[in-house]
Amino acid sequence: MTTIRLPGSPNLRRFILWNIERGWKTERIRAMLDRMMKPKKKPEMSPRELRDGTGWFVFVSWGDWPAEQVGGFPSEEEAQQWIDRDASNWIRSRFEERPTGFFAE
Repeated sequence: MTTIRLPGSPNLRRFILWNIERGWKTERIRAMLDRMMKPKKKPEMSPRELRDGTGWFVFVSWGDWPAEQVGGFPSEEEAQQWIDRDASNWIRSRFEERPTGFFAE
């Protein structure tokens, strides 16, 4: 028997339980959640200065997801270098690892 740990959202929990009651298999629900957890398009990134002027961060706009801030950079140039050099690895690492807590087998 498979034990399912459901995500925190009550609406999502109800949705998953509703589908399990209708005979959906764990693999089908896992695939659906994987699709829901990935953004629809590549994010837009731009360096921005902290309000207090003490440093810089990278503003990440996902479009259909909440925006994020990556940073603590001492200058705009270093924030831009991070975008050019490291951002693609950061994006890939965010979605290659399966989120924990959805399913435990």
